[in-house]
Amino acid sequence: MSRHAWISAVLDDMIDYALRNELAEVRNELSRTADRLAPILDREDDTEPVDAVCDVIAMPATRA
Repeated sequence: MSRHAWISAVLDDMIDYALRNELAEVRNELSRTADRLAPILDREDDTEPVDAVCDVIAMPATRA
């Protein structure tokens, strides 16, 4: 599994969100992006575990 698999998972979540919230244009764009990125992410041969730190940026919560 690629160490970048999380990108596909996040895109899938965003696509689901757009679908649930009737954001068809956003869903279509995200789907096209996911389709373009899938082959690139899948060809990464990262079999070794990766130790990484992810910075989280504090952002004010707003209601869409």
